[in-house]
Amino acid sequence: MKKFWILLISIPLLISGLNAQDVEVNVGDSTALNKAKAMDLYNTGLQKLNSNQLDQAIADFNQAIELMPDFVQAYFNRGAAYFEQKKYKEAIQDYSKAIELKPDSAANAYFSRGRSYQLLGDNTSALNDFNKAIEQDPKNAKAYYYKGVIEFQNKDYKAAEESFTKAIEADPKYAYAYNDRGSARLMQNNLEGAISDYKKATQLDSKMAFAWNNLGTAYRKMKKYDEAIDAYTQAVKLKSDYYIAFNNRGYAKYEKGDYQGAVDDFSQAIRLKSSYVYAFNNRAAAKYKMKDYKGAVEDCDKAILLDNNYGAAYLNRGIAKEMLRDQSGACADWKKAQELGLKNAKVFIQSSCEE
Repeated sequence: MKKFWILLISIPLLISGLNAQDVEVNVGDSTALNKAKAMDLYNTGLQKLNSNQLDQAIADFNQAIELMPDFVQAYFNRGAAYFEQKKYKEAIQDYSKAIELKPDSAANAYFSRGRSYQLLGDNTSALNDFNKAIEQDPKNAKAYYYKGVIEFQNKDYKAAEESFTKAIEADPKYAYAYNDRGSARLMQNNLEGAISDYKKATQLDSKMAFAWNNLGTAYRKMKKYDEAIDAYTQAVKLKSDYYIAFNNRGYAKYEKGDYQGAVDDFSQAIRLKSSYVYAFNNRAAAKYKMKDYKGAVEDCDKAILLDNNYGAAYLNRGIAKEMLRDQSGACADWKKAQELGLKNAKVFIQSSCEE
């Protein structure tokens, strides 16, 4: 059976710096009237931004910038409005202008531009901006956090762990950072450290379903199946349509020897997501253990129909076919599994198939 579990990296959509920043207007200079009007428009735009009236907020910031072309805060918050609209390229332009106008105190602008780059898939530029945000604000927890997310995606788990640790040092109640540091530790096989972090994440936010799911995975890797099942159960209680957690709980039950319980959980995962190929394969494995070889073949058929390059399903179908005395069908499946890169298929071919 293909071992399968899901590690969730939480990437919440966060914007830093949406609150008004102090702006002084000297009523005695020659452009005081324009500045006063710009300030009124800026404050009105900020109120609209905070109440999610994004188009109206942008219109007010536009007018404020026309009156004060060097109005840093107006550029920044217009960028925030574009960000909320998922217009990340426009947001980047405004954050860049804010950085240009005030480069020495631009931590929030660097961070927000980095998030925009990240959401456009430009992780190199995003990482560069997060590092610049950290240079200017060494306690910027969010910049460390999203830096860690990119490092995790790049499979640099040690660097990711260090970044998440910095985020936690800057904000000891940062539940997402604990969860994701747990995943970085899990990928480095530091299971005790992962469990500690996932537990802390659930203490800080008891409704974080994916942290409970990840805690279950760490326990399962330690072969603590009862604890794993309890954690997965908490995840599905919090999120009743959490098909991944149902699949993972089924896997823990499978490894514990509760094959009927495993079938029930895999079936629920399939009901929630009919295209969930791994659950079909896993249910086939559980049915095989229950000597339901025909049912196992049928589930492998469904898995292959969903993904005809899924080597584990061919391997498992071959094993079930052999039990049904379909030796030629079994050998054909094992050879296909071998073609798809499953090295252990060779053992079945050598022992049971004529060359």
